[in-house]
Amino acid sequence: MDATTSFSSQVFITSKKSTPRLFILTGKGGTGKTTLAMSLTLALQKEKRKVFYLAFDQTTDTKTCRDLKIPFIVQIQKEITLDYVSDKLGSRIVANWILETAFFKALYQMLPGIIYLILISDVLKRLEQDKDLHIVLDLPSSGHALTLFEAPHNFRALFERGPLFEDLKRIQKELLNPKETKLYICSLATELSYNEAQELKEQLTELEVSEPEIIFNNSLVPLNLNEKKLAPILKKKVKQENKVISLGQEEGIETILPFIAQAKNKDRIEALVQEWSRL
Repeated sequence: MDATTSFSSQVFITSKKSTPRLFILTGKGGTGKTTLAMSLTLALQKEKRKVFYLAFDQTTDTKTCRDLKIPFIVQIQKEITLDYVSDKLGSRIVANWILETAFFKALYQMLPGIIYLILISDVLKRLEQDKDLHIVLDLPSSGHALTLFEAPHNFRALFERGPLFEDLKRIQKELLNPKETKLYICSLATELSYNEAQELKEQLTELEVSEPEIIFNNSLVPLNLNEKKLAPILKKKVKQENKVISLGQEEGIETILPFIAQAKNKDRIEALVQEWSRL
């Protein structure tokens, strides 16, 4: 069954004049964030954009990226942290010594948001250095998204001045700028998943994230299946999905990505590229 022929996606990446350069995908585990992030990277690449996929604070599926020719960035935490601290202190030798101290290692464990600040600072630095560059950020799960957006705010309250304070201000400014950053929350068309996505959207909105957008993924509804021919369990699933999607549409959600009947993940990613690319 070809899952992409019977559905005209509502997805609209953005116009060429106003494309954000940092795309962030988050949501609960199992909602298809990585598949969507990789397919979005390929869709942007098809638009002739210079774009890279980045698995944020997690292992990169380099095999799939290479199989599909998805450009990707791998962040090595130790190296990026050393570069960051060296830049602030003006000495790589002193920075290397500090990173090996028990105090810093304990601080690292007690304040996990620190590494997020360092990693996102590296992302923003790449975007600043290359104005043609786009990055698709694949976050591990919802909690990580909250940590990423809470960290600059929380640490700014601790540092009232100095280079770190200026960094935090810059990070917060770029992450909250809708012209530079677009955040998608992936959800399945189930009540539990949608409720969790709504809760995350509310929390991110409180952190002043501009227009986080919920996406329904892996849904049977867009396939326009003949319900008379479906098994009872699938009829029930379609009915439940229709109910949740209707609720979502009342809240302004337009993006509904279809279930892709492919055994291999790389085939699903390739099929979803077409959905991202349609206006």
